[in-house]
Amino acid sequence: MDELIRNFLDPAGGRENLKPRFDALAQAAKDEVLRGLIAALEEDWCVCRERASVALGELGPRARAAAPALSRMLRSDECETARWLAALALGRLGQTAVSPLIELFRCDDPLTRQLALDALGEADADVGSSASLILE
Repeated sequence: MDELIRNFLDPAGGRENLKPRFDALAQAAKDEVLRGLIAALEEDWCVCRERASVALGELGPRARAAAPALSRMLRSDECETARWLAALALGRLGQTAVSPLIELFRCDDPLTRQLALDALGEADADVGSSASLILE
């Protein structure tokens, strides 16, 4: 990231190359924020995990890399609110989250199954194909 900042600020790059340098810097910042939010899902403080889930859900499909961590959180977080927010965030990831949610629907815990089902509805998934996969 430091190298990208130095490259962006380097006057030797000229004005004509400013946009590609800015785009590279902006993408790196987005990637770093995403990594930070995914890491926050592992924090000890429940509120931190909840807020990270909300932020990832707001990013929608751009946060698809968070699907495995959100799935783990939905399955096993000790905080019910955090699990619920992880389910909502997963649903907002779109089609990326359908397979993990179907797997979670098959677990023994009734709360996890209900949250997974709710999140499938949030995912705008094709309900017919999702239902057939659940019933298999």
